[in-house]
Amino acid sequence: MDEKRKYRTVWISDLHLGSKACQVEALLRFLSSMRCEHLFLVGDIIDLWSMRRKWFWPQSHNDVI
Repeated sequence: MDEKRKYRTVWISDLHLGSKACQVEALLRFLSSMRCEHLFLVGDIIDLWSMRRKWFWPQSHNDVI
């Protein structure tokens, strides 16, 4: 049985989507492994500063959105 962990509230901060340093695969694994009533994305969700220097936006970053 593959039961998902349940949370009332999950806070995720500073994803930095658009940056090569973003740990998007770990995030996708976490999101698919849990259920929550409220999901808050705070801080630097998209790293516009990094994207200004060099465009980086793979499909996995779309998958998060």
